Amino acid sequence: MITKLNSKLKLNFHSFYTENFTFHIQKKVLDLAEAKRIDYHWHDYFEIELIVSGNGTHYFDSKAFKASRGDLYIISPVDFHKLEPNENETFEVYTIKFDNNTVSSRIFKKVLEVAPPISAKFSQTEFDMVLNDFKLLEKEFFEKKPDSELLIRSILEKILIVSLRNLDNTEKNTDIAPLSYEPSVQKAVSYLNYHFRGDISLRSVAEMLHLTPNYFGEIFKKNIGMSFTEYVKKLRLNYAYNLLINSNLNINQICYESGFNTISYFIDNFKKEYGETPYKLSKMKAAEKDKNTK
Repeated sequence: MITKLNSKLKLNFHSFYTENFTFHIQKKVLDLAEAKRIDYHWHDYFEIELIVSGNGTHYFDSKAFKASRGDLYIISPVDFHKLEPNENETFEVYTIKFDNNTVSSRIFKKVLEVAPPISAKFSQTEFDMVLNDFKLLEKEFFEKKPDSELLIRSILEKILIVSLRNLDNTEKNTDIAPLSYEPSVQKAVSYLNYHFRGDISLRSVAEMLHLTPNYFGEIFKKNIGMSFTEYVKKLRLNYAYNLLINSNLNINQICYESGFNTISYFIDNFKKEYGETPYKLSKMKAAEKDKNTK
């Protein structure tokens, strides 16, 4: 069972395969009326969506992309998204939910090495193969045969590997640094893109990479074009902006949910980045919502 709270979707783990194995799969048909009732949302888990049929739009982190049969998306806990089919059409979609414990650390690391949003496009042959894998996952999940958990894990890892081999690089979010730097900086960016809301520092990341803070700070700025602190702040502000536009959280909640520790620091930097305070943008959003409901 999935519950909704302020556009943030959380999992009831009793609906999953076992208590220690986070996995769920379902197939759904989404029409335009239902899609419009679903707000932009984000999750506490990773999600894979495979479009089996239909045409429409995938709204991903405030950007719109065409979506059609054969498209696959890997959606992380820092991504905002919603699917919306074209008028008079429906989306038939497979959805998988999992977390970092569901697959091997080696496979999960490969997912984290790709800057979000992660999308894949397949040839017809590859799509048929992936679709068969989804059907087998669905069968194993609901029938719960001996060793189904092992088979589910291996099939899921196969889907992730094939998807990462077929990335659609035309949909990259240019606001997030591409992963094309020297190895230590690339590892840092991979880590930051998914952990920026946590208690992180230049020193802690440098230690993780077995580098001195001064050296790491220098090569990070040389590769990225901004300091470590500025990059983390940019990620947090982008996330805060998405929360402000797409959720019902108040400003205090948005501040701390995005990784900031003080309201005043958050507001000052938000205004520098977007030209308005979060309070003013929130009022503008509310006014626009009222206008659209009249």
